[in-house]
Amino acid sequence: PEHQFDVILFSDGVYTERGGLYLADTCTSLLRPGGLVVGALPGRRAGIKSFEGDMDGRFGLRREVRVNEALQRAAVHVREGAAQGLVVGEELEEGYRLVVWKAHNGRR
Repeated sequence: PEHQFDVILFSDGVYTERGGLYLADTCTSLLRPGGLVVGALPGRRAGIKSFEGDMDGRFGLRREVRVNEALQRAAVHVREGAAQGLVVGEELEEGYRLVVWKAHNGRR
C-alpha cells in the first residue's frame, strides 16, 4: 500500500494505557510487511508495559538495547545557539532503552 513505511521511529509516544493501544494500532496499520518499528522507551511509565506486550503479540520479533549513561547525557544536552527557548531535553527518565520490533514478512 501507498501509505505504509519500511521503518517507523518514535520516542516518548506512550503516556497512558489508551495511548499505548493507539500507538500499537498506528504502527500495525502503517508498517509494511518485513518493516521495523524502533522506539525509545522509558523504564517506567503508565501504559508502557501493556504497549510492549501488545507490540510483542503483533510483531513477535523483538530486540532491546539499554541506553548507556553517556548517550543519556548527550540526549539531554541543551544546545547552545539553538532558537530562543528551544531545548533539546532537560532530563531523561531512568532505564531508557531502544526497542526494535520486526514485522513478519507477508503478515503482521
